[in-house]
Amino acid sequence: MRWKMLPGDESPATLTVESGDLPAERTLQISPPASHNARIVPRSASLNAVVNREQYWTENHVMSRGCIRLTILSTFLLSSGLLAVTAIPAAGQDGDQAAKKTPQTAPGVVIIKRAQVKLIDQVELASAREGILKFVEPREGDIVHADQVVAGLKDEVARAEYDTAKAQAENDIEVRYATKAFEFAKKDLEKSEEANKQTRRAFADIDIQEKKLAADKSELQIEQAKWQFDVNKRKADAAKAVLEEFSVVAPFDGMVTDVKKSKGEAVRAGDIILEITSTRRLKVEGMLHYKDAWQIKQGMPVTVTLDVDEEILPAKKNSFKGRIKFVALEIDSVAKDVLITAEVENADGIMRAGLEATMTIDIRSADKREAAR
Repeated sequence: MRWKMLPGDESPATLTVESGDLPAERTLQISPPASHNARIVPRSASLNAVVNREQYWTENHVMSRGCIRLTILSTFLLSSGLLAVTAIPAAGQDGDQAAKKTPQTAPGVVIIKRAQVKLIDQVELASAREGILKFVEPREGDIVHADQVVAGLKDEVARAEYDTAKAQAENDIEVRYATKAFEFAKKDLEKSEEANKQTRRAFADIDIQEKKLAADKSELQIEQAKWQFDVNKRKADAAKAVLEEFSVVAPFDGMVTDVKKSKGEAVRAGDIILEITSTRRLKVEGMLHYKDAWQIKQGMPVTVTLDVDEEILPAKKNSFKGRIKFVALEIDSVAKDVLITAEVENADGIMRAGLEATMTIDIRSADKREAAR
């Protein structure tokens, strides 16, 4: 008789040995490690072994690489040489573990199994200042667009201050008046000087000096008016910036996935009002052994396929293009793996964060660039 536990069966099992050649019923208790299968091989043809899977227990056992040491309640079996216990690796489980770390390779590509799909664009929008919420427009599930105002605080005072500053910034009367005053003073000075040329001492020197001073003053008043006009514009910009702090704006197109505050609630600066998520682009992270990671470069093209049944997602739709965005500089000290991150376009919204995927990285692109050099 030969008994083999199924892959993935990590529960302990009881082996009950019934034989007329042996004393009363003996029990062999086995707790195999998750990465191995156990085989019970009798050395006597007269030994009849029956597996009873209805009994479970926790017995002391020691697991070591490539073998299983068992605690046997009846030492008679082993001492009499009637029973031998051996262990073989479980292909289903060890294979899965290896698939996480060892890439499948094909000419010109590196394949990373069990990569994780994660979000890139997910933000919690907060209030920039304290106040009372005047409105919160979207609800969970609503689609919003970039630069859309999704919530706002009561802003009557700030809006009035901005309107005042804006009006002052648009007022250029002082500039226009100073310009005309300078033109008048300049012409008055020119006429006086011309009169003195035609008639000796028509205007006293002191009068000419006063007219020159008036013209210079008028010219300086133009500069002063322009400076004040520029200051008013800056004050208007500052008032606008303050007013904008009363509004909460969506930074990108996306879906509202959480609303935490409602109209009329009091908030403080930094309080989260709602959350927006976009899946138009996603990142896919996988672990690659450092010996293979040397081949991966930023910018390499990658094809991502989701680890889902073809019945759920046909193969022709299960292909997403992207590029390698990040190759970690650190190596995991235990697993000796390197984090590889790709950014993938998801225009149709088929990919979802949390799914597992397979990354197929085209390393031939690097060879082509090297050849082009």
